[in-house]
This record gives sequence, C-alpha cells and structure tokens, in this order.
Amino acid sequence: MDSEPAQAELERYFRGAYPVFATNRPGQGLRVADAVNKMFATASEALKTPPSAAIAAPYINPAGFAMIAASISGYDKVRLLIGAQPEPSDHGLFDPGRVNDALAGLDRWIAAERDLTGFTYNDDQTTRQMVTWLRSETTDGNPRVEVRRLTNRFLHGKAFIVEHVVSPAVLAGSSNLTAAGLAANAELNIGYPASENCELVQEWFDELWDQAEPYPLADIYGARFEEHDPQTIFERMLLAVYGSVDAAAEDLDDELGLTVFQAEGVSRLLRFIDDLGGALLADEPGLGKTYMAGEIARRYARTGRKVLIIAPAAVRDSVWEPWLKRQGISRRVGVMSYTEARIAYEEMLPDDGEPSPEQLDLAFGDYQLVIADEAHHLRNAGTRQHDAVTEITTAGARKDMLLVTATPVNNSLRDLEHLLGLFLVSDDALAAKGISSWSRKVREAIRMEERDDAVPEGFLYDLLDQVTVRRSRQFILDNPAAEGDTIRGADGYEQRVRFPSVDLRPRIQWDLGKRTKLVDDLMAHLDEDLADQADDEAPALSFSRYDLPGFSLDENERSALGRDRVALMRCAILKRLESSPWAITQTLRRLVDNYEWFISELERGRVYTVKEMRLILRSAETAEDGDPADVEDPDEPADVAAGPEEQMGRPSSDFDAERLNVAARDDLFVLRQLLAEAEKATGPAASAYTGDGVGDDKVRRLIERLRGVARAGANRRDKRKAIIFTEFADTAAYIHTALLAELEAVDDQDPLNYYRNRVADPIHSTEGGSDKRDHSIASFAPKTAGTATSSDLYDILITTDVLAEGVNLHQAGKVINYDLPWNPMRLVQRHGRVDRIGSTHASVEIDVFAPAERLDSMLKLMAKIEKKLGLAHATLGVPETIPDMPGGGQGQLFKDGPEGLEVAAGILDGDDRWLARRGSDTTSLGERWRMALTRMQDPAAVTSLPAAAGSGFVSREVRVPAFVFCAQITAGDETHTRMVSVTADPQTWQPTSLFDTSTLNCLRAADPQGGARLLDSNVYPAVYTAWEQCRKHIVEQNAQALREAAAVRLPKPMRDAMAIIRRSSVLGAHQRDRLLRAYNTMPSRMVQNRVRASLRRADDEPSDRTAERLAVLAERLGLSAQASRSTVARPITDEDVRPIAWLAIRPEVPHSGH
Repeated sequence: MDSEPAQAELERYFRGAYPVFATNRPGQGLRVADAVNKMFATASEALKTPPSAAIAAPYINPAGFAMIAASISGYDKVRLLIGAQPEPSDHGLFDPGRVNDALAGLDRWIAAERDLTGFTYNDDQTTRQMVTWLRSETTDGNPRVEVRRLTNRFLHGKAFIVEHVVSPAVLAGSSNLTAAGLAANAELNIGYPASENCELVQEWFDELWDQAEPYPLADIYGARFEEHDPQTIFERMLLAVYGSVDAAAEDLDDELGLTVFQAEGVSRLLRFIDDLGGALLADEPGLGKTYMAGEIARRYARTGRKVLIIAPAAVRDSVWEPWLKRQGISRRVGVMSYTEARIAYEEMLPDDGEPSPEQLDLAFGDYQLVIADEAHHLRNAGTRQHDAVTEITTAGARKDMLLVTATPVNNSLRDLEHLLGLFLVSDDALAAKGISSWSRKVREAIRMEERDDAVPEGFLYDLLDQVTVRRSRQFILDNPAAEGDTIRGADGYEQRVRFPSVDLRPRIQWDLGKRTKLVDDLMAHLDEDLADQADDEAPALSFSRYDLPGFSLDENERSALGRDRVALMRCAILKRLESSPWAITQTLRRLVDNYEWFISELERGRVYTVKEMRLILRSAETAEDGDPADVEDPDEPADVAAGPEEQMGRPSSDFDAERLNVAARDDLFVLRQLLAEAEKATGPAASAYTGDGVGDDKVRRLIERLRGVARAGANRRDKRKAIIFTEFADTAAYIHTALLAELEAVDDQDPLNYYRNRVADPIHSTEGGSDKRDHSIASFAPKTAGTATSSDLYDILITTDVLAEGVNLHQAGKVINYDLPWNPMRLVQRHGRVDRIGSTHASVEIDVFAPAERLDSMLKLMAKIEKKLGLAHATLGVPETIPDMPGGGQGQLFKDGPEGLEVAAGILDGDDRWLARRGSDTTSLGERWRMALTRMQDPAAVTSLPAAAGSGFVSREVRVPAFVFCAQITAGDETHTRMVSVTADPQTWQPTSLFDTSTLNCLRAADPQGGARLLDSNVYPAVYTAWEQCRKHIVEQNAQALREAAAVRLPKPMRDAMAIIRRSSVLGAHQRDRLLRAYNTMPSRMVQNRVRASLRRADDEPSDRTAERLAVLAERLGLSAQASRSTVARPITDEDVRPIAWLAIRPEVPHSGH
C-alpha cells in the first residue's frame, strides 16, 4: 500500500489475519492478490501445524500465479481445481454436450493464454516458475501440487482456501487465478475465517474435487520449454507460412489420368484463381502443363462455364483441337490462335482506335475462363496481340485467367510484369499477403537488373509464391508421392513417372570451305568498331534504313532505339551467316531489293519504315522466321502503319535526306558485293561437301549423323526418329532439299535407306497450311501427337522453332540443333519436346553444330553486339525461368548462371546443366516445403506446439550463427519471417542489426534437413533480445509500407473517374459508394490504360453517361470495393506481433569474418 488511506481501507477488509472482503480498486492500490497473499502467508507463518491450500478457479495463467507465488510456494500440499465456465448464452438445464463444448473451449483458452504469454526473459521466467511449482515435490518425494479439472459440469465458483484443523480460512467469490482476476477486474470476494461458512466452502470444494479428473496443466505450460525436435519447429513455420496444404484434390476424377503432382498443381491453381482471378502455371517443360490446364478447362466446362483457349497455331492444331474432340466438350471450350485473336480484335477497332464493347461482348462475353497457352507470347504489353487478349479477358465481365508457360521471363523482368498484369488488376491485390504493391516490387527488381545489379536472393519469392505453380523435374523425381504414380506412355502402356536421361553429344564440327571469305568479309562489316574505320573507297555497312531516328531533323525523335534496331539487324545477319549459305544468300537478296526500293522512294520524297514497306510490298517472311525485315522496331506501337498506303510514310523533308541517301547507297553498294560473294560460295544448289571446297560440309556432317542414328535404330523405328531444328525457314528448306537429294542417291545397303520416303515436309510457319502441318506432326509422332487414326509415315522432321513449344514429340528421342546455340533457352524448349513424362526412351540425344573455324570470332562478335545493344538480353535470351533461386545454382533470381553466350559456349563444350535441369534448384523449394507438410510424421505434435517454441541445430546453409523467427500479426493472417544474424562467436550469441526478410532465405536456413537438435545453453539470454529486434523490425517495416502507400498518389485516370462518379446524379448512393471504393485502388498499368481510354470521351458526352460507362468498366475490369486502398493496411504495434516459433542455427564451420 502506498498511502495511509489505502492501508486503512485494506484493514477494514480483515478480521485479524484473514480477509473478509477483497476487490480490485486499481486507483486506490487495492488488489485481490494482496488479500490472498496475506491470508496464505499468515497461515503458513503463524500456524505450528503446516496448513495446506486449496484453490478453485476455472482459469489460471502465469501472470496470476506470479502475484501469489511468494505466499503459496511454501505450502507442501496444494490442490488446484479448474473447470469450464458457462457462456452467457448457456441457459437451461444441465446438458453434458454443452459442458464438453465448454471444456474444449477451456482447453483452447488455456492454450491461447499460454501462447499469449509474452516472449521476454521476464515472461518466460514467470512461466517457468509456475511450471516448476506445479511439478515440485516435497522432501519426501510427494508432489506439492495436484491439479484436477471438473469435467461433469460447469465450474462457476472461485475460492482460495487455507486448510487447517484449528485455523482454516476461505476467500470465495468471483476472482480467477489470473492477472485480471487478481488485480484489474471489478471482482467481489467474501472471506470467512474459521466459521460454519468456511466449513461449508471446504465441503463444497471437497465434493467437486472428488468428481474432478487429473489435468496436465504443467505439461501444457511447460511445452514451450521442452526439447523440441528442430524438424517439428520447422514444420510449424511451414504451416504458418503456407497454411493448410492443398490435397491432391479428391474431386479431381481420373478421367484425364493425372499424376499425383499434376492433381496437386491443379488444386493450387484453382485456389489462386478463386483468390486472385488468375494464376501462372510455369512447370518446367515435359511435366504435363497441357494436361493440367486441360483439367481446369474441363472442370469449368462440366459446370456450365465456357472456356477460351488461346495458343500458338501449331499448338492449337496439334494439341488443343484434338484434345477437345476427345473430351467431347468443344461446345463449351473454344480455341483460337494468338494471330486469330489479334485479327478478331483489330476487325472490331473503329477509326478512333478504341474497341467496340458491344462487338467484344458479343464475341467473347460468354467466356468465364481464358487459358493463354505458351503465354510468353504476351510478354510485350506494347503489342496488338497483348491488347487483344486484354480486351478478350474483360469482354462482358472480368474473366478468370490461367497463363501457361515454362518461360515467363525471356528477355527481362518486364516480361513478368506484363504477364502478371493480365490478371492482377489491382496493384494491392496481394496486400493481405504482405505485398502492398506487387508492381512496385517487380519494378524495383527491374531497376536492379537494368543497373546490372544482382537481384537479391528471394527478392520476388513471396510474390511469385502467391500466384505461381512452378515445379522442376528433380522435384517430381524426389517427391515420394510420385512413387508408384503412373502415366500412359508413348507406347500406350502405363508406366511409372520418370524422365529419360540427357545425352548431350560432342559438338558436330564442320568446315567453312569456300564460305571462309564471305564469313570474314561479312563479320568485318558486322563489327561496328571495324566498320567505323572504313573509308570512302570501302564504305561501311551502317544499316541506315533501320536507324531513321538518327536522320530525323526533329531532335525529339532522336533516340537510341534506332541504334538498337541496327544491333538487332547485326545479330540477325550473323545468325543467318552461320546457319546456312542459302539463308544468308536469301537474306542479302532481300536486303538488296528492299534497299533499292527504299532509295527510289526516298528520291521521290517519301521515307518508309521497314514495317510500312513490308505492308506495301508484301515481301517479308513470317515473324516466326525472325527475318531481318521484321527487325525494324521491336517496341514500335502496335498501330503504326495500319492505314492505307497513301497514309503511310513521311515526307523526306522531315529527315536529313541527303545524308540518309548517301548512307543508304553506301549500304546498298556493300550489300551487292556481299551478295555476289555469297552466290559464288553457295553454288547453284544445296549439296554435300566433296573435299575440294565445293558444296556444304555442314550438310555432309548432318547426313553422317543421320546415318549413325539410322544404324543404331535399325531394330526399332522410334529410335531412328529425329527432329532437326533451325531458326530459319530458308535453312529448313535448304536442309530438306539437300537431304532428299542424298537419300535418292544412297544404295539399299546404306542405313540411310531407312529414311527414304520418310522425311516430312519442313515446318516453318504457324499460320497457313495448318492441315498439312498437322498431318506432318501426327505422322511423325502418331503415338504422342496424333489421333487414333494417325499413321506412322515419317522419321525425320525438319522445323523451325514454331514446334519448339507445346507439341508432344517424345515418340522421338533425337534432337539435332543445326545452328549454333545462340539462345540456350531455345535449346531447353526444343529439348523439352522429347524429354517428357511418358517417353519410352531411356535417354534422349541432343546434338549441336559448330563451325570448326571462326567459332570464337563469332561468339565474341555476338557478345560485342549484345553489349552495344543496350537492351537487357533482348536477342540472346539468357536462360530464365520461375523462380530459379540460388542453391544448387548459385546465381541470382532469373539469372541462374552466366550470360547467354557463356552458356552457349559451355553447351558446345559439353556442359548439359541447362538441358538436363537435374540440379538441386531453388525453383521448387516452395513446392518441396509444401510437400514436407503432407509428409509430417506427427501432425498433431506440429499443430499443438505452443507459441514461441524453439529449437536449434547445426547447418551448412549459414556462415554465421543466426536466429530465424516466424511471427504473426494477431489481427490478421499475415505471417512474417526474419533471420537475425548473430556475432560470429557462437559462444556469445549476441544479435546484430543484420536482418534478412526473404521468406526463401529464412526457410532455407531454418530447414534442418533431418539434422539433430543442438541448442547451446547460452542461446536463451540472447533469443529474447533477438526477438525484440525482430518484432520492432516488423513494426517499422509496416510503418514504412504505410508511409510509402500514403505517399503514392492515386493515378490521374482513377482520380478523374472518381470525380465524375461523385458528380453523377444517375447513380444511387450505394452504387456510388461502391464505385468510389472500387476506383480508389492502385491499379495495374492495364487498368490505368483502360480507364484513361474510357475517359477520352468525357468531354464529348454528358457526365452521367461517362459515369454509367465507368460503372460498366469497373465490372468488366473486375475492380472490387474490397480491394480499395482503405481496406488493406493498418498500423500495428509491438503487441500485435506474436512469435510462432524460432530456431537457433549454428554454422557447421564457423565463419572467421564478420
């Protein structure tokens, strides 16, 4: 008591040493705890015969015990009776069911109270003290404390009893043995020193005690301090991060014969689609993405919802259309190519450039799901193709979307931003998962990429893990669920899930022969540094007509874009030079013809872009061939040159026409010289090299390789099947002509005779002649790409990369890459056509060609061009996949290895890592951890772990000691992980200020991988300090995120839309409020563009009409009031952050540095 009035008031409550009244009056310093303490202490000290104690309290917690610990701890016998209190709604007669429910609630309350106990040194000491007391024994070995729980009815009464023959005492009333009951609540307790009342209370207690059952209260509170296995702690972290793991979807019937991992993937994808309106399926090639997407399409169709599948034409014809016919759901599932989607969209465009909503709704409004197969075709948001798919997904009402691609990032991380923006319509769509702005996260990574900074490990892991299903082959093979899992093989029989091994054969070298001078001359012109040294008598090849901005008289038009086009042209020509003499000769002929036309038009006063010229002359090859004629502007707006011829071109007066004319004529002069040299080196037709410099040694080497394949496959046709890939249609036709000529000349004993009349026509386009192309594919691989009526007619298939994606060709087991592997990602895609689940080949063979001379010069020249290009890997396509994190590939996110040309050089030297994809990659760590949750040996032990339970182990994953914490924001379902570094000396365990917030890195460090428990005794003093730092870090990051969100101004289109909605007189109050909240969101770029386009008419129509259109647009775009910025974030305090579990990790070999 801190005042005389308070002391006097307290004395009123006592009769001698025992209380007669007790309550809590915090303002006056009066507490029930003081009365209880005085009662127990006086009896223990004054009575010659030691008394015992009995306490009836439905609820108890460590803080409450701590208030009476000093007075009760001296008793050798204490009986503690707990039980359940009825809820206010529990009226009426006794009901055993309600009692059982209440007892279960009591168990939950005790566990929750235990888990809410703070994680500080003092809090833990208090809890340990209570547990020690509950488990203590007398000097003769008997337990001091016995705890029982009343189970046959509710316990509502509370009593603190001194049991003694001469001087008993009771304080009975409303106080539980909790901090609130003993010090805060408005309680009422009456005391009865030795009297009849005291005796009656004792009898009441004894009666209930006899009916009660033993209760393990010490074990419940002591669980935090048990020696927990680190694997159990880690699994608790996983459960917090990933939640309940999707089962393999029991409602997925076996009609499609999905494997277990495919069914698991479908279940996850459906959950993503339900939560976010879309998902990204990015499994590695060969894992059956088509089957998974097909199952989702079938589920929609079977429930009456229409589906639209958009895919490359070759995939549409050879995969989806036959599949739809077999499934019998083609009435509810439509399929079209990307080109068809673009054309359909363009036909609906009026003169003002905006699509007609009515026409779009009529054509596409009934679909509920859009599946974009090989979705990397949508990675450029500036194309008509991307615009078309965007409009389709918003026709009528916002549609669900599934993106399917093994390579969502081909050139840079902008690809990923553009793909995710197709279904993440709100920038804060993942705010509930702790990602306040997904696009800001991606753009930050893009800025790092563009600065050539390493994107930190795990930087995008949390984002991708919320939207992506991505499994590697190694993950599938390591998945115990796959044991015994079967799939129908190419031979029609069930087989266990497995993959063929990869045999990257030694490179096939070929001689340049008479092409040597052409190669040297052309490479000299492609090397910009050498070209700059040219004089007037020997002009340089500047590719002037591809750099029109460089000749513009308007300084605002001048940019590096023209130079990038020129660099792309240099890359394209170098590739054709290596590919085949026919390809480079045809390319030079087209360039000469087009330069002549360009110069003639320039002298007539008009300047045309390459795209405009192509539309006028109709001379360019298809884009799939990657012809230089298409390398005029990879980022040119989609509507350029879309009008009639008289509207194309610009007057030459806009340019420095004289300088442009001179440069173009110099280019033409050089090109004519090179063409003459090419025609001389090529000869009249494709033919094999004879050794005297005549013919093509590369063709001869190909024929020798095919002869070896035929010989090895003499007894089995499928072993003879080979796919020959080239980038260029000219080369494909050239190989085909040469091969047919050779086969006509072989004798009957030559193994090549097996191939006579079994070479399919070359395939090099996705549009036009689809029936012929489909026939070739089905007749080459009838078991994997055909129908029940397909015949096996071909053993050699020559194709460009139009068949490098989405087509199942694994009846074959040989892939021959005729060109240098400039783009290793394409090799992975090509290889994926044969290295697939269901292949009957024990191994698949991969061949690559390389010139015997000038190889290093070619690679160095390409590297120089790439460096000058200034676009992040735009041509060379460094292998990039989702989410190849370090670990088994110690690179950076999306950059799991060296630059593309270095990878290419490695492949030529026999390095098959990019093809085999068998390493322990971090791409599938999230999948592996989810799998671990399905394999928990003791799930009950994991789910019953107390909060703040911890353990420790020794790990190879960390260089210095560290704590890993898993924490939860109590007001929501946000889970956070933090790794706190510790001083390098494991004997001190002093936390530093270094934090790692990446979920990937934290979980990877926390994964014991079966390691034994090892927890240093000096960990415990430090773990509390580390936790406080961790908690403050989480709170500070939350505050920072709120400040950043508040600082980001709503984009102008959204502000303007809200202003119009506020002024509207036709919208009801409820609709207006809902729309204002829907538009008060940070939108994706796609949404901003759509709103901006809709507002263009605002000046030409009544405001109410614009408001009505905005209401329709909100529905079409899927804007939700629930996604409003006002609903996704709130400030938090230290008390809102609670520990779930922790691990202390010591390095296997301590790091000597700091």
